[in-house]
Amino acid sequence: MSLRGRATTELLVRLANRPGQTLTVDGLRSLLGPPSTKDDAVKGVRVLPTELGGVPAERYELVSGTATGELLAFHGGGYIAGTAQHFRSLFAALARTLGLRGTSLDYRLAPEHPFPAPIEDGLAAYRALLHSGAPPASVVLAGESAGGGAALSTAIAARDEGLPAPRALILYWPFVDCTLSGESLVSNAGRDFLTRDLVELSASSFLAGHDAHDPLASPIFADLSGLPPIHLQVGERDLLRSDAERLADHLQEAGVSVELHVVSNAVHGFATSGDGLPEGRQSLALVSRWWRDSASAG
Repeated sequence: MSLRGRATTELLVRLANRPGQTLTVDGLRSLLGPPSTKDDAVKGVRVLPTELGGVPAERYELVSGTATGELLAFHGGGYIAGTAQHFRSLFAALARTLGLRGTSLDYRLAPEHPFPAPIEDGLAAYRALLHSGAPPASVVLAGESAGGGAALSTAIAARDEGLPAPRALILYWPFVDCTLSGESLVSNAGRDFLTRDLVELSASSFLAGHDAHDPLASPIFADLSGLPPIHLQVGERDLLRSDAERLADHLQEAGVSVELHVVSNAVHGFATSGDGLPEGRQSLALVSRWWRDSASAG
């Protein structure tokens, strides 16, 4: 992290972990704030409103050059908050870096629309992308935090439906275990601005009484065989670090090609700035190198 980023992070960690705080869905949405009304342009990318498979979305078109494929992105926010616009810096920069057109979904959120609404929306968008003529081998699914879980579950649901697999998945600090059994929920408590109360609120709102072990709600428990190559990133201090680590182990056991990066001293969401801060540029460099290597290997 940069010095500026580290100082800001430490302040967020202290504020988030103050005792006696009461967290609600409305409180989290208020903390995240409304999407900006100004045009938050990302260098080299044109942003357009759109929809895909009936799901509202943002479209990212490259200003120059020819796109070689499609990015289908799922924003974070614990399944209860956030929009595509909130995470534009991350996914528009990712699309530009990989030379892809991008679509970032505004999938339905809990508690108004609990499980399986985000996965249904992801599957509808993926089907629509294929029906539009996009070759599956040119499509990349990406997700951040809960969006990482939704992206992975969408790929699993697509496989189970008999749809062709996308080319790859890129998962940033994914939330893939609604049973909250990860070791880092204990060992990283107080080291991250993400708190157990927030993770519990997200999981309970998303599940709405559904079984947390359902493999589409908690894809850490799913049959992962037959999935395409997966790139994983997570911060060493992230409360959800063990979700990514266990997922990488399970993917390897299932014969799936996976690359995991645990970034030293980084917290949850460390690269959501895209290329706006050094940690975001470091994250993009890791993805870019993996992308080049996978292309040459393929």
